[in-house]
Amino acid sequence: MLRFNRLFIYLCVLFIPNIATAQTAGFLAPDTVCVNEPINLQNTSTGVTNYLWNFCSGTVYSAPQLVNLGNPGGNFKDPVFSAIAKEGNNYYVFVVNNTDPDLIRLDFGNSLLNTPVATRLLNLVPPSGEGIQIVQDATGWHAIIVGGTVAQGSRIVRVDFGASLANNAPSVTNWGNRGNMAYPTDLYIFQEGGRYYGFTNNFENSTITRLDFGTDFSNPPTGFNMGNFSGLMNRPSGIFAVQENANWYLLVTNEGSNKLVRLNFGTSLLNNTPVAVDLGNPGNAFNHPRDISVVKECGQTMAVVVNGVLNGTPSISRLNFAGGVAGTPSGTDLGNPGSTLAFPASISSVFRVDNELYAFIPNVQNGTMSRVAFRSCSDASIPNATTATPPAFHYTRPGHYTVNLITDEGTPFQQNFCKNIVVVDPPAVSLGTDIIVCNGATVNLNAGGGFSRYSWSTGANTQQISVTTSGLYDVTVDNGGCTATDQIQVTFNNILVINPVTTDIDCTHPTGTATIGVAGGTAPYRYTLDNGTETTGNVFSGLAQGNHTISVRDAVGCITTETFVINVDNTKIIRFTASGQNPTCFGLQDGTISALVTQGIPPFQFALGTQPFQTQPDFTGLAGGTYKIYARNGVCLDSQMVTLVTPAQVAGTVAALDEMCDNGNGSARITITGGTAPYDILWSDGTSNTTLTGLSAGDYSVTVSDVNGCGSTTDFSIANNRTDRVRIINNDTTINIGDEIILRAENAPDYVWEPIDGGLSSLTGAITTARPVRDTRYIVRTLTGTNCVTSDTVNVTLTYNRSFQMPTAFSPNRDGVNDLFRPKSQGLVVFHMLIYNRWGQLLHQTADHRKGWDGKFNNVIADIGTYIYVVEYGFWDDTGKIVIEKKQGSFTLIR
Repeated sequence: MLRFNRLFIYLCVLFIPNIATAQTAGFLAPDTVCVNEPINLQNTSTGVTNYLWNFCSGTVYSAPQLVNLGNPGGNFKDPVFSAIAKEGNNYYVFVVNNTDPDLIRLDFGNSLLNTPVATRLLNLVPPSGEGIQIVQDATGWHAIIVGGTVAQGSRIVRVDFGASLANNAPSVTNWGNRGNMAYPTDLYIFQEGGRYYGFTNNFENSTITRLDFGTDFSNPPTGFNMGNFSGLMNRPSGIFAVQENANWYLLVTNEGSNKLVRLNFGTSLLNNTPVAVDLGNPGNAFNHPRDISVVKECGQTMAVVVNGVLNGTPSISRLNFAGGVAGTPSGTDLGNPGSTLAFPASISSVFRVDNELYAFIPNVQNGTMSRVAFRSCSDASIPNATTATPPAFHYTRPGHYTVNLITDEGTPFQQNFCKNIVVVDPPAVSLGTDIIVCNGATVNLNAGGGFSRYSWSTGANTQQISVTTSGLYDVTVDNGGCTATDQIQVTFNNILVINPVTTDIDCTHPTGTATIGVAGGTAPYRYTLDNGTETTGNVFSGLAQGNHTISVRDAVGCITTETFVINVDNTKIIRFTASGQNPTCFGLQDGTISALVTQGIPPFQFALGTQPFQTQPDFTGLAGGTYKIYARNGVCLDSQMVTLVTPAQVAGTVAALDEMCDNGNGSARITITGGTAPYDILWSDGTSNTTLTGLSAGDYSVTVSDVNGCGSTTDFSIANNRTDRVRIINNDTTINIGDEIILRAENAPDYVWEPIDGGLSSLTGAITTARPVRDTRYIVRTLTGTNCVTSDTVNVTLTYNRSFQMPTAFSPNRDGVNDLFRPKSQGLVVFHMLIYNRWGQLLHQTADHRKGWDGKFNNVIADIGTYIYVVEYGFWDDTGKIVIEKKQGSFTLIR
């Protein structure tokens, strides 16, 4: 089976046929090493004379470097796909322009790294040309090109160069549409059983077509459309076939769903029912994926993907197929290094020059070509060697590296052998700082996860161990090639002992005191009394009678707890309570205070402030204020503070509503504060309710009193309020169905409009917009206004004229004439319009038929040309239902 163009270039550069089978190139190397660890390679080659070792060969793991090659000779116009070919010692790259019928040939001479010479080959590319492959059969060299939207006529063409690709006047044959192609983009051609076949992906109907060319490319191919594979294809954009372990796989990127789909064909790409596997968006590395190129090297399968869309965010991504192409890939978004990519449409086959990998990427948006390079690294201590036994070397940074051996370079016996080495950082293990813990505790030592082996000084080989005795502990860890060791001292603390010393409550000590003594543990200590706030002081005062709990924590964190008691000496104490009765009314002095002894030995005496002591515990005739009461016996003196509160003065606050429009509808409501409830109310008309109604303009009064007989009188007045009526400014009018009218009202603080189904933009406010669907009477009312007339009406009558017409062109040049693309219509009630460019990209959408499209996309006027509109619109019919219609077509943007 033969793969042309993309994989062919990579293989023909990388591998040389083995003419002398007695000679073999090979060596043994570790799979994984540490940073700066010496590496000794064991050469297993036989029959070899000369050696060239490269210890840091370029791979797809390397960071990509992109260089923009520009537009050679100004020949690129929306370049999309390219094909690499070698004839003799000359390398060519053929580039298809999507919007130009001429094929561009780039002559690189003897190296694809040279500056190319561009030649324009006239009228060879189909409209909207896309994928290209260069093939050779018995009749000579050919370029097979696919392209064309369904509207333009999808097709496949053959370009005949004859004996040499340097032919400047090739001929072209249009083979038409084969296998229900619908805007075919990428193209893959292969050979099996003496016949040539091909695959192409159809962007517009999301299917795959297989082509059968026969034994050569003389006749038009037959086509077989393989379908959509259960809906997994969504605007397929790029394809690549890979053979692995005798099985064939076709990888398909899908621009529409940002997914990769793998078709498992088994042993033959001619299998009509391959198994489709949805690989999703690996690592979210896809963002409008356009094409994929696979690299198989040193037993690994990698792929490079380009992402892009017009005016989008272009990028390049890397896929790693763990275990081969049949495995699940991981993805990495590598960004846009150097910002050279601009809507990259495809990526060529990956090719090697010396120790570095390259590929070409056409950029549609700026009409240029980028070249991506995965260069050899500089992280090896020795870059290369030429001896049979290479010297020891090491890598200075972690990563994936490739060692490449070329034997007998430049001779018919040249061979290649390579091996990947993973370099990791030395492991870092930390058991932390030395530990002092409480006696009787258990300490868990953790060396951390992620290591392949553990070795403790205790003989354990687990990640964690538990220790209960003091000592020095160490651990050695291994991460699969490197080791590291750490140790820690663990000390178990002495037992804490608490000794509280207390002072009880008596006449000279109104509260208890405790001094906490501590022995053992590790100073300094911290103390917590009765689950309160921790402190550094060991003396606690102001303690109440009863049991108390003290907790002590030492510097290690060990905690012990004790309970102590504060007692009361009843023979050396007096305690009493004092209560008061407030004055009954504001300004009166009829308050009282009474004392009651609760603890102590009689006889007792009592005093109010500085007044003489007396045997009676009661004090009367007191005004509002704060008083100090004393009680004593033969041993102690105690005091209490009592506050008597003077009641607030009884007051009535009247809230009056004026009479409206001479209707005798005034009212008054009284709110009472101060004094002591319940209250009595007496209005000037003799009534006693909290609200007085039916009032005309005039003067009134109200008297209030509380349960203690405290009271006051309030005078108030009622006025007569005459306010103009609420009015709608509009007169009765007639409009067409679907049109709007602005309604305005005045003379009120607030407005409510009706009916609620009258197509009103707002049901509140002085101004609202009405869009009725039937003859409607609109009513406006005020909710809080004091107008004598609180509502008004206006009638809106409908006509039923209906029309809809889309223009065929517009000129958004801001001259005030035809600047917007929008319909001409009457009676329109539903509208939604989508605008697309010829790529099928959505540029604009709107639901407002009056605004339309101003010709801008991302605030930039779009190019002159043809665009597509899709419109959904509707009218009210005579029964009041909306009738929806759809329309689509094209129009022209001119200037």
